[in-house]
Amino acid sequence: MTDGPIFLGGLSHSGKTPLRIALDAHSRIAMTRRTYMWTRFYGRFGDLAQPEQRERCLDAMMRDEGIRELDPNVMQIRTEFARGDATYGRLFALFHAQHATRMGKARWGDQLGLVEAFADRIFQAYPDASVIHLIRDPRRNGWDHTYRHVGRLGWLTARWLFSADLAARNLARYPDRYLVVRYETLAAEPEATLRRITSFVGEEYESQTLDALPGQAAGSPELSPNDAAAAFVERYASDRLEALGYVADPLERTRLGAARYIVKWPANRTAMLAWDAFGASSVRRRASR
Repeated sequence: MTDGPIFLGGLSHSGKTPLRIALDAHSRIAMTRRTYMWTRFYGRFGDLAQPEQRERCLDAMMRDEGIRELDPNVMQIRTEFARGDATYGRLFALFHAQHATRMGKARWGDQLGLVEAFADRIFQAYPDASVIHLIRDPRRNGWDHTYRHVGRLGWLTARWLFSADLAARNLARYPDRYLVVRYETLAAEPEATLRRITSFVGEEYESQTLDALPGQAAGSPELSPNDAAAAFVERYASDRLEALGYVADPLERTRLGAARYIVKWPANRTAMLAWDAFGASSVRRRASR
């Protein structure tokens, strides 16, 4: 059994929130969400050993709504932080640990989209941490309403590929501390999946976690009703889909949908390239501070 932190990563609509709710029901685990500590504050204020920079960081964190919801005792955090290493990871842990103690829990965890990009920094800060990466078939994850927005599908596809690549990379690098969970598996086999997850994080399974898990719909057996949109996703993501255990048939889907999607296809391809050039590089830059 360990008291290391637990991080839930992945994209929107991939099952992070239901899993967070379930894990938060565990007698030893306090889960939070949207504190954005790693994506908004990590490395942003320079050396925290410098009092002025440390105070700037604390002031900025306390202006964040998600962090204020933890109801932190900043004076206590300031005092405890001065007693040890002046690192961002340790500062973030003090906020979360204080909240977990208030909740009567031994461990803390946080849900944050794309936290997978910070895996190296997280494991450096917390060698006993566990990261659970939720991923979902992009042809069934609620993107249908975005297809009418020119370029939106390409942007989301590029983000999905970015997350999927990080899943493979991090799993290979940290096989004992990194777990990739498919949304469809959690929805179809909730108890077995929760047992696997609690075992992975070093805890005993507790039935109340299953009771707390919101009902999930694994999705229709059919793919997206928009053949052309699904064809676009498969054109650029078929290898990652298959590596994650999803069935892809890009040639057939392209035959069905390309004629109806020919006008939007170039715009979405351009949006993919824009994400690769600007979105992905921005995330990598923040993670490398």
